[in-house]
Amino acid sequence: MSLGYTEEDVQDETVPIGNLSCGNPVGLADLKEGEIVMDLGCGTGFDCRLASKRVGPKGSVIGIDMTQEMIDKAIEVTKKEKYPNIQYELSKIEDLENIEKFNSKFDVVISNCVFNLSPEKEKVLKGVYFVLKKGGRLIFSDPVALKPIPEEIRKDMKSYTSCMANASLNDDLNKLLTNVGFKDVRIEVT
Repeated sequence: MSLGYTEEDVQDETVPIGNLSCGNPVGLADLKEGEIVMDLGCGTGFDCRLASKRVGPKGSVIGIDMTQEMIDKAIEVTKKEKYPNIQYELSKIEDLENIEKFNSKFDVVISNCVFNLSPEKEKVLKGVYFVLKKGGRLIFSDPVALKPIPEEIRKDMKSYTSCMANASLNDDLNKLLTNVGFKDVRIEVT
């Protein structure tokens, strides 16, 4: 609940959300019936299932993860009869621009505590821009640095796996999003 999820959001879940959740991008996304959503770094599919409920049977959700183990677990815990509008696909988030079938397909891209892990942030954002329809939205919950992170913290594996070592500086992230082509950029620090 401290991450922005409600009792209703988690009531049907049998799989823990996970320790690496940074917030509730679905709650911030203002998803509408019939929208097509991509979840970058979907893990076990929790946010996919939550998005599925919001977009309804006329909408769809595709979860992307770079590890087969996570895709397998997401498929296992996502009951197809309850969530027929969810698909999962194995891919690195840095490779979105190479997946032609995703070109301008999505209304919304969400991500939860994954963007910071990529060493190729500009490539990820260019890929997101590629998959979004004109006027589409990117909403992600992720750590943001308010001041430069010392090099010894950036090199520390514990800091990396706790999603702190590779967090973008707030101003740098804003510039990066704008340079890629995003408009109406808003970064909310909580």
